[in-house]
Amino acid sequence: AGLVTSRRGCEGGYRLARPAGDITVADVVLATEGSIATLRSGPAAPLWADLERTVANFLTARTLTALEGDTR
Repeated sequence: AGLVTSRRGCEGGYRLARPAGDITVADVVLATEGSIATLRSGPAAPLWADLERTVANFLTARTLTALEGDTR
């Protein structure tokens, strides 16, 4: 997903591959969960589809930078 890079050795570790302001919360969810999934069948399917779009838009609009200092 290109979110982190790694470096081996005593100076090694993990770092963001891009600036935090360029990585959205949706990027992280998609990399770790595979999708932003909801129920897709049954009589409430249109409601769940609307909810999925709303959640995806919400997560796409927020970057990792926006989460700094958020204590909620």
